[in-house]
Amino acid sequence: MVDRRQPRVAVLGGGSWGTTVASIVARSAPTVLWARSPEVAEEVDRRGRNSRYLGDFPLTDGLRATDSLEQAVQDADVVVMGVPSHGFRGVLEQVVSHVRPWIPVVSLVGLQIPLYIGGSVIIEAIFRLPGVGLFFFEALTRLDYPVVQSVNLIFAAMVVGLNLAIDLTYAFLDPRIRY
Repeated sequence: MVDRRQPRVAVLGGGSWGTTVASIVARSAPTVLWARSPEVAEEVDRRGRNSRYLGDFPLTDGLRATDSLEQAVQDADVVVMGVPSHGFRGVLEQVVSHVRPWIPVVSLVGLQIPLYIGGSVIIEAIFRLPGVGLFFFEALTRLDYPVVQSVNLIFAAMVVGLNLAIDLTYAFLDPRIRY
């Protein structure tokens, strides 16, 4: 039997999104959360809470936190970027000198795009605003399958196109990635 150690994960971004992902990952792997704010990092590390962004929601017991980028990534086997898009490049530029060259960097930014599209469909349907979302909702209630399939195809193409754009941007931002 081969003894395999668990990969060490660094999640960068101490907001609600980064903290939630870090807490979930910490259930199955040693995880360090980097938070820009020393107060947030200390509260996560000592109390197992991030009251600024998640109220009194308890985090996974094994989750550790720091406000030092170097300390967060120096031993990581995987780096997860959970910082907002406006700070993504700046944090990545600071991290690149502290990460081993073969370590994968995973971006959470691309995962948010389908949520925005789905959210627009719900908003249009509830508020009866004209748009593709309402068109889709009405087609769904009429069981108009060709329209439903067409709109799904359009949304799927948008998601694929946006994820391609994110991958290409990511390659531009991270000099280690070459296609």
